[in-house]
Amino acid sequence: MASNNMKTKTFWRKTLIGCGSFWLAIGGVLGVARAATITLTSDGTTLCAPLGQGTTTPAQLALLDAGNTSGLTFGLAAVGGFGTFTDVPPNSPSGTHVINITPTPEQNGFFRITFTLPAGFSGISLTGTGNVDNAGRVFINGNPITPSLSSGDPAVLTQFGNVGFSTTNAAYFQPGINTLLLADANTTGGPSGAAFYATINYAVPEPSTWGMLGVGVAAMAVVARRRLVR
Repeated sequence: MASNNMKTKTFWRKTLIGCGSFWLAIGGVLGVARAATITLTSDGTTLCAPLGQGTTTPAQLALLDAGNTSGLTFGLAAVGGFGTFTDVPPNSPSGTHVINITPTPEQNGFFRITFTLPAGFSGISLTGTGNVDNAGRVFINGNPITPSLSSGDPAVLTQFGNVGFSTTNAAYFQPGINTLLLADANTTGGPSGAAFYATINYAVPEPSTWGMLGVGVAAMAVVARRRLVR
């Protein structure tokens, strides 16, 4: 009986040591990830929603500043300045254009671009630059990443400022569909419009990593079963 107890203890000690080594190895394997990049640009595929023409009203400003698109209908933006002197920011990716809110120029409203992130993404960051006639605010999935339109902060997007924006807050992103929203406040009336881009960098586990994990778990189960039978 003592001999059997000793064998059992030895078995479980070896098994625990083996499991510990296994999971340390898996931890190293799971550290293997590939870098991925998504580039977003203002162009003819960008969606927009109008709030109304002319100088921004207090009610419109409140909606724009909150990124509140409730009840709005989005359609394709129009490519072109249509009277605005807004320019494409320097060093923008190819295909970045000045765009306007339809159906008519001189609108207050929103621009929207969606992008998709995979499950298991990590180390995410978003950086971008934009110009908005007259003032703009950027949101990621409803979270503002630039200051309030009425703050007077130099980080508010303007017509000629080539203002940069960024975030590394992983809580702002999610697996699946994500939304970049840009509010355009036409605070002085007249023409409106915007030109902007954003780059999202992140890491994602290699597909082979998950296969290796499954094989490793199965192998450990087989080894443990054989030892127990013996």
